[in-house]
Amino acid sequence: MAPSLNAAALSRLLGPWNRGAGPAYRELADVVRLLILDGRVPLETALPSERALSAALGVSRTTVTAAYTSLREQGFLSSGQGSRGRTRIPDLNPFGPAIFGPAKAKEAGGTGQGWTGAGAMSAPGLAAPEGILDLAYSALPASGELVHRAFAAALTELPALLPGFGYDAIGLLPLRQAIADRYTAAGVPTHAGQVMVTSGAQHALTIVLRTLADRQDRVLVEHPSYPNALDAIRAARCRPVPVAFAHGGWDLPALETALAQQRPKLAYMVPDFHNPTGMAMPDAQRRRLVRAAAAAGTVLVADETLRELNLDGVATTPLAGFSPHVVTIGSLSKSHWGGLRTGWIRASEA
Repeated sequence: MAPSLNAAALSRLLGPWNRGAGPAYRELADVVRLLILDGRVPLETALPSERALSAALGVSRTTVTAAYTSLREQGFLSSGQGSRGRTRIPDLNPFGPAIFGPAKAKEAGGTGQGWTGAGAMSAPGLAAPEGILDLAYSALPASGELVHRAFAAALTELPALLPGFGYDAIGLLPLRQAIADRYTAAGVPTHAGQVMVTSGAQHALTIVLRTLADRQDRVLVEHPSYPNALDAIRAARCRPVPVAFAHGGWDLPALETALAQQRPKLAYMVPDFHNPTGMAMPDAQRRRLVRAAAAAGTVLVADETLRELNLDGVATTPLAGFSPHVVTIGSLSKSHWGGLRTGWIRASEA
């Protein structure tokens, strides 16, 4: 059965939404849209009827009707029986009617009919057309011609691989050796046998979860944490154990307590330029964390996808530098280009 939300529950989520900064229906629609986008109102949830919500909020039914109409026009609410539409996400076209409406879509350079406008098609890949800043992604274009040159160089070596069947369980040796060399240069001696190449960091985390954890096993996570990692943990039927940050950094006493009391099977951590806070864990805290995890019998999984985005020159030691039992995952998607789906797992060879 699809979920539904009653008027009282939605009213609590909305909070003090009417600040008088614009038409009431527009403010109501804006806040509901934000609740959908940040996941506090799940997709495919039936919203309360216009009559019930207007009574709960103490506003006219006309206000709620106009807000729901606006959400439907923007693609965030389906047309349901009566007034109970279900929440959804609009299509990805930034110039289609789901976001701006047909008239605004044409003004922006599109046709309002999907990915067919000249403005949308003029940008290669999934880039936003010129003049539009897409805040849906925290990613940059490929740096200069670096990725192009790498692909061109790899293409010249492809004929030597074609006689084989094309499958490699752990990745090509030269690539694994290159990854191992990077860890060795960072102060963590590594050989190619400790590296498995994956299709990105998400794939790497999924492999680690399915290999080391069973259903209902606890996985300690920072709170907040990377949403896609939480999705992978839930998809593996594991139970996240969140530990909130303290003011200005990791709460090591809380982490140590959670490890000692909960004894999670795994602990997924982002110690380098944490997503979404951007903080880097000091080496002293890394050492304490490794000791606490070892005492609890917990495998530390360090996501170092963001490690090379060191804009401030922060000097830290990879978490694996404190223990040979740390499992590290990494990726080229943030340091080089989001379209380069190359990741890896670094762990003990066994």
